[in-house]
Amino acid sequence: MRKSLVAVVALCACGGGGIPYESLSAEFIKALCKKYAECGAVSSEDACTAAYSGSASTLPNPAEAGISSGKIKYDGSRARACLDGIVKGACSDVLLASDESCRTYYEGQVKLGEACTSVLECVPDAYCARSSGATCSGVCAQRIAEGADASAGAQCMAGLVVINGKCQKPAAAGAACDGFASCEPGLFCGSAKVCQKYRAEGETCDSAQTCASLLTCKDGKCVRYIGAGQSCANSGGGSSATCQIDLYCEPSARVCALRVASGATCNSSDACKDNLRCSGTVGAMTCAAPVGEGGSCASGASCDNATYCEVPSLTCKRRLADGENCTQAGSCGVYSSCTQGKCQPFTCP
Repeated sequence: MRKSLVAVVALCACGGGGIPYESLSAEFIKALCKKYAECGAVSSEDACTAAYSGSASTLPNPAEAGISSGKIKYDGSRARACLDGIVKGACSDVLLASDESCRTYYEGQVKLGEACTSVLECVPDAYCARSSGATCSGVCAQRIAEGADASAGAQCMAGLVVINGKCQKPAAAGAACDGFASCEPGLFCGSAKVCQKYRAEGETCDSAQTCASLLTCKDGKCVRYIGAGQSCANSGGGSSATCQIDLYCEPSARVCALRVASGATCNSSDACKDNLRCSGTVGAMTCAAPVGEGGSCASGASCDNATYCEVPSLTCKRRLADGENCTQAGSCGVYSSCTQGKCQPFTCP
C-alpha cells in the first residue's frame, strides 16, 4: 500500500479551534498517522509522517483553485470535527470518513446554472454537469432524485448511489448490489453480487478487499498489516499480503522490509523512501529524487508529478492542461490522458 493519501487533516489530542486551511494537509497527516500507529498499520508515527509528507505535497488538491477564487468555502471547525471523529473512531472505520463534517468542510458557493469545474464548487444539492468530455468545465445542476437515471454517484442527491444506472438508496446487508459503491458504508459487494459486512480481524477472507479498514488477507485470515521481517507471501500463491505503510514487500524474499534511502539499489519505486523514485537503467537502478521542469530524464531518470518526460528531447516538461493539444501518452495532468489529440480528464473532482 504505497503512499496514497487524500489530504485530510487531523487533530492533536489538545483540541482547540478550527484548522487553518494552510495547515490542513500537515494536520491531517499527523492525525491519521497517530491512528495508523494505534491500529498497527505503520511501524511508528514518525515513519508514517515521513512516508506521507513528501507525496501529499506533490499531488494537486482539487479544492485549491476554488478556495482561492471564492467558489469554495472552507470550514476549519468542520474539518476539526471530521478529524476528531477519525482519531476517536474504531480502526475499522478509519477510511470510511462517515461523519457528516467530513463531507461538509468544503462548501460550494456556485449557484445552479453558473459555471463550474468541480462538484466541490457547487452549492449543496447540486453537481457540476460537464459540458463535454474535453475538460471538467460545466454548469451546476440540480442533483438527481431517487429512481432517476444517472451515470455517477456525484450526480445523485445526498445519501443515494448509482445502481443499475439509477440513483437509489445503497443496498443493505444481504441485498443485491451492483459494484463496490452500491452498498451501505461498512459493506462490500461480494462475488455473488450481494452486500456483505467487511471481515473483522481473525475472520476468514479470500482477498484484502473483503477485510475491514487497515486489515489485510494473510493465509485466509484478516490480519493487521505485516511488520518488518515478516513474510508477506500468501500460502497457495496469489497476491501478497499488505505490509505496514512505511514498508514494502520485497519481491524476491517476499518479506516486509524497510524502504531504502537515496542512492540505494532498487527494483521499483515502492522500495524507495519518502518521495524518491527508482530510476536508472536495467541492472543499475537506484532511489533518487524526481527531476523537475527543465531537467534531463535521460538514462531512466524520473520526472516529478508536475512534469513529464518529453520525447525525443528527454527533458522534463510541464504537464499539459485539459483541452490542450497533445501527442504523447503521459503528457497530460495526473488525472487526465491524451485522447484524440487533446488532454481530457478521466475523472473530475
